[in-house]
Amino acid sequence: MSKTPEDMIEWEAAFAAMHPRFAYTLNNDQPVRCTIIGDQPLFYMEDEDIIEDDFDDLFGMDAIEGGLLALGQSIDIARRQDRQYAPNEADRHADFLAAAAEIAGPKQAAAVSSIEDVSGTLEKSRLGKALTDFAAAENITICHGTRNFGASYDRAAGTIFINRHLDRADQVLLLARELRRAWQDKKGALLPLLTLDPDHAILVNRAQIADLQTMMIRTAWELQLAGEKAVWARVEESSLSDLGEALAREAYMDFRTLNNGTACAAAFEFWFLSERCQSADHKLIQQMLMQNHKPATPTETDASSSLIGFLTALGTLPFGKNYLAPYAAMILSDPLFTEVRDRSNANFLWFIKFERTFRETEQGLQESGSVHSRDFSRGDSRNDQERIRHDDPHGAPTIPSGSARIIPFPGTSGR
Repeated sequence: MSKTPEDMIEWEAAFAAMHPRFAYTLNNDQPVRCTIIGDQPLFYMEDEDIIEDDFDDLFGMDAIEGGLLALGQSIDIARRQDRQYAPNEADRHADFLAAAAEIAGPKQAAAVSSIEDVSGTLEKSRLGKALTDFAAAENITICHGTRNFGASYDRAAGTIFINRHLDRADQVLLLARELRRAWQDKKGALLPLLTLDPDHAILVNRAQIADLQTMMIRTAWELQLAGEKAVWARVEESSLSDLGEALAREAYMDFRTLNNGTACAAAFEFWFLSERCQSADHKLIQQMLMQNHKPATPTETDASSSLIGFLTALGTLPFGKNYLAPYAAMILSDPLFTEVRDRSNANFLWFIKFERTFRETEQGLQESGSVHSRDFSRGDSRNDQERIRHDDPHGAPTIPSGSARIIPFPGTSGR
């Protein structure tokens, strides 16, 4: 018989009024009563007769009493040890009030770092100083903005915007990233992705993002060497910690790897070993799908023949050795850098390539068909003229079908 809603309410009220059959504590401090466990056993056995009488000795009262005695002794020892390290009641009350004030108290306005302070901190790094000087030479301005979540580089306006409400360490790292993006733009390494072949666009997008994050890591490492520990500590606490470990491992073993490009190349390669490729590919493929219905803007740069030149331009530094030029050919042939490993991204990428190939083929057929139709119409007109001359060579042209003409009868020409 099923229970009605009224019966369920009465049953719940009766269950709530029951005395608790189980109680426990949290850290021996706060007693908690639990009425979840009812009067039924905690486990069931399908067949109680399977236990033979030979095993009754294992569950004898002597064994149970001995176990309870040992358990009681262990509890007494734990309680005596807990009393030695029990916190003071006054300290506990003060900690509670401090935590409550932090949660429910008035919010204190965080100190806003000025652009001069952020730029001055970044210039303590050798790479940061070089990128800042390059931006000043290219008339690129740096200012605070509130419309962007983090930081962004406006190519048209030549301006880098940074959110003023970010922490000082975050502003320094984001400024280094956007200065490197401006460097890519001026050095010809910031290629328009939607105008490239889909396979080439995947590699170019990955390389651009990996280069930006590698420069952030190198700037933070140089700031740590200069005494600015907060920026490197922020890197270690962030999702870039694995890239930081890759660069720091090479730089710690040999400080010359910072200038010869080995440390940056290690961080660059480690970027492709992570799951960041999947996220970067997904964002780019979604942009391609939204742009797929429009024809791509033609570009003079042939991506298939200039990828090595792109990687060479991407790896240039204000000083030191180009850290990507020695590995450019290897990057183009290694599946680690070029293969789309995520199945969903690979399927969408295949669809994009199929659509583009189909569109190009259809456009080519339409253009060739229009050329053939024009040639055919011109050939028909020439054949008609030749046929007219052949029918009446003395100057009386034959009237083509579909036209009208008055023909005079003999003897009526003078009227």
